[in-house]
Amino acid sequence: MKNKYFLVLSIFFALLQGPLISPVFIEGLLVSMLISTNTEMRINTKVLASLFLGGLIFDLVQDTTLGMTSLIFGISALILHYMGKSGLKNHAFWGAVASLITIIRGYVLWQDLFWVSAAVCGILTFVYFKFVWQGNYSGKIT
Repeated sequence: MKNKYFLVLSIFFALLQGPLISPVFIEGLLVSMLISTNTEMRINTKVLASLFLGGLIFDLVQDTTLGMTSLIFGISALILHYMGKSGLKNHAFWGAVASLITIIRGYVLWQDLFWVSAAVCGILTFVYFKFVWQGNYSGKIT
């Protein structure tokens, strides 16, 4: 996923999450999609800038503490960076990462774990990586 697509999807889902779905739902999938395109797991400045801006978009639209979502996204990216390629090809790994990001963000910002949203996000992420993302693990969809 290119950085500009991540930002566009962040704006779209941030606007959608306010009136229609729970405030924490799809962020884990978006972050997983952005990070997974970089198979070397090298987090460069463009990825970090996209994660930061995407987090700010969610914070501004959802009227939460400014910068907290960016911090959660950045820490998630750095943890995945230091884990290396251990779970890169494992679809369940990305589902677990997306669920964990959803749970952490929900607890930090709203003091609620959003278990159902986390489970749905994890399942959607697993399905996405299993059936839609047929990448050659070089960062491009084949």
